[in-house]
Amino acid sequence: MVAKPERHLETIYKALPHLRELPLQAPKPPGSFDIFGYGSIIFKPPPHVISYTPGYIQGFVRRFAQHSEDHRGTPERPGRVVTLVSADHWHSLPGADDAPEGDIVWGLSYTIDPAHADEVRAYLDDREKNGYTPLWAPIHGYYGSSDEPQVLVPEALVYVGLPDNEAFVGPQPLDELAERIHTCHGPSGPNDEYLLRLAEAVRILTPESKDNHLFALEEKVLALKAQDKLRAGLRPRQYDNSPQEEIAKQAADDPIGATNKVAKMPNLGTPDYASFSKHEYGVVHPGERSSHYQVPWFDDGKFPFTQPDGSSRDSNGALKSVPTSSKGFVLKDDLDLSGDAVQPYYITEDYNADDVKRAIIVIPGMPRDSWKWTTLMQNAFRYVYTKNKYGMNKKDTIILSPLALNQDDKAAGAVTNSNWAVYKNSYWSVGGATISPKLDNPVSFFTMLDKMVDMLMDKSKFPNIDKVVIVGHSMGGQAVQRYAVARKQNSDQDDSLLWWIGNPGAWTWLNADRPTYWSNCQDQMNLWPYGLDETGRPDYNKETNSGDLVNAFRGRKVQIALGLADNGAGNTHCEAYYQGANHLDRGVHFVQSLAGMDGGLPSGFEVNYVSKVSHQDYPMFASFRSLDFIFGKEF
Repeated sequence: MVAKPERHLETIYKALPHLRELPLQAPKPPGSFDIFGYGSIIFKPPPHVISYTPGYIQGFVRRFAQHSEDHRGTPERPGRVVTLVSADHWHSLPGADDAPEGDIVWGLSYTIDPAHADEVRAYLDDREKNGYTPLWAPIHGYYGSSDEPQVLVPEALVYVGLPDNEAFVGPQPLDELAERIHTCHGPSGPNDEYLLRLAEAVRILTPESKDNHLFALEEKVLALKAQDKLRAGLRPRQYDNSPQEEIAKQAADDPIGATNKVAKMPNLGTPDYASFSKHEYGVVHPGERSSHYQVPWFDDGKFPFTQPDGSSRDSNGALKSVPTSSKGFVLKDDLDLSGDAVQPYYITEDYNADDVKRAIIVIPGMPRDSWKWTTLMQNAFRYVYTKNKYGMNKKDTIILSPLALNQDDKAAGAVTNSNWAVYKNSYWSVGGATISPKLDNPVSFFTMLDKMVDMLMDKSKFPNIDKVVIVGHSMGGQAVQRYAVARKQNSDQDDSLLWWIGNPGAWTWLNADRPTYWSNCQDQMNLWPYGLDETGRPDYNKETNSGDLVNAFRGRKVQIALGLADNGAGNTHCEAYYQGANHLDRGVHFVQSLAGMDGGLPSGFEVNYVSKVSHQDYPMFASFRSLDFIFGKEF
């Protein structure tokens, strides 16, 4: 047993008080298992721990190289948390720092009570679901009076964020990383609190425990906190509410003038700047459930609002099931794609096809819960027909949303019909093709949308539909813009289509110019879906040259809708940063790029700046100018 001086034990207990009641390196009963903590598990262990062992794992480095959207950040502005990376892999990455302490990572191995082993394993799988993969490894350290390290735990469970997981971000300059950690905040608290607690814990575990990367970040974050104290209350932010409202009003008649004002917003173009989405800045219901409240401009927030149904997901975020009906919408799978493949979609349950004059296709966001999006759009529509806006009645409009299921959803059990279209990851949003069912010629998501439009414009099915509105927010907004650019010309339909693009994380740029410069992916910035380089375009409509695609896009009827408090990065790929620092910054640059082309801002384009709204789908749909376009334009 390791003997620790009483003074050192008290230091440990002060930083990690839960250890005071636990035995150190106790014998492990049959059926127990160890979980090795190298991040928050050190100071926030799972339940049913019966002993602990300080030690290290070999062959890895600990780095703040993992996005955190669900604990120490948000989807709009992800924080950074630690992951273990194979030392060989880390040192091969461009910009990777050294590990002077050697390729070892110190932490605590907690032994779990065998009576609760299955329960704790399930808890850990859920807790570490954001991109972490479990593996088993020996834990080394010092025992008794020996100065030689030895194996203390032959096999411990370790959760590792492998480099191919979507949340892995790789090396980042230390100053940039410190600034991000210092300014991010999530449901589990401030990101810098996580860093500082971890550094304190690692420092006092044993006399041998070191981590130069961690301690250097700690020093930089403490310096930033000291600077904040010196300039407390002086940090500039975005425009106050009154200028935001003036910009929103100006954009209706002078979109370029309004855009130029937005471009001058303080700190808009600063990557990783503190979020503008705060109550004190007038933002509508900031937080995780911002889309689950009625907007205050609908009868002071008292107008009826229907909560969307939730989703059942596994520990990796995959859908385990999809509802067959939800809040007035029914799931259908009668849209034939190719062979036996069909596209499932939600559609208004109760309608008379002869009465329908307008159809709204809502493209889902990254979570793929299409029934949520139909419900949110229905909330906006209820206000329209109840208030008799545009002379529209309830019977005049139907709402649809395709299910963009992926291979993880299929593995989790959501794909209950073997003929349902399944796509790879989120590639559907860039026009990616089906991967299931097996087809000789897989079908692009954009081809599926063509077929959905064909169905709605078929006079034998919907004799009086005059307009189809294609709507998307966030990743759905990216998909709408990409489809609007890539769509095959159809002179019988194109004049009947309206396109609403809300707060996309990135754009398909129409030329090779970019407003910002990042040196590390210049050769990729114009590849699809970030640009129109013809070598990288998807198979869908690939035969059409980029010039014709640009002309067709500029000829469409489009509303670009941007929240004036949406300075979250969203898409954090290097190619996206060539377009600007965040959602709003990129949208402003895209509008300016359109206006700078021959012909200026196309006559069919509207720009809708929504004041006091961040990356919030329902408040964006429900803004009055959005309603005017989605429901009222050319009705």
